[in-house]
Amino acid sequence: GSGYFFGMDVFHQLHCLDYLRKKTTLYSHLYPPEESKAEDEQIPPEFHIPHCIDSIRLSLQCHADLSLIPQRWADGWLEPWAVWTNKHMCRNFDAIRDWAQSN
Repeated sequence: GSGYFFGMDVFHQLHCLDYLRKKTTLYSHLYPPEESKAEDEQIPPEFHIPHCIDSIRLSLQCHADLSLIPQRWADGWLEPWAVWTNKHMCRNFDAIRDWAQSN
């Protein structure tokens, strides 16, 4: 057709996160190359990994989460440690995915 094709960046970010998880975790042996998506293998890892890291970095910087993280001091620690009990107001990801699939 004469139109344009677009993808939503959130799905690219999730792809990159999944790709990095598969390539860099202690469990990477569970994801042999022959089970990877064909498009993932078209780009050599030495290019794909830095691309994904930079893409996720850029997304984090552009959409910086300003939620406050409580900190507590612990005996014997030189610095306070994070208490991961803060709440986030999230977008409805199911609605985003449903919209993307229907358009």
